[in-house]
Amino acid sequence: MTDEKGGVLLDNPPAQTRLGIKNLRGKKLTDLFSSGNAEKALRQGEKVLNMIENDQFLVNYIPISSAEQIHGLVCTFT
Repeated sequence: MTDEKGGVLLDNPPAQTRLGIKNLRGKKLTDLFSSGNAEKALRQGEKVLNMIENDQFLVNYIPISSAEQIHGLVCTFT
């Protein structure tokens, strides 16, 4: 889960293992996945689904919003 600027607030051990980074908190999604899809989801407030990132991950970006204000993203990947 990220904040409204794409900074990681919450991560989990499987994500850390898959990305090879011990602590993802504080990192920007743009540093992890450089395609611009995270920014697109934050900017437009719409889901960006099934995107291939870094030639190896299938990634989904789901905005967290209320009253048309975007608070961050949930990012899932396999």
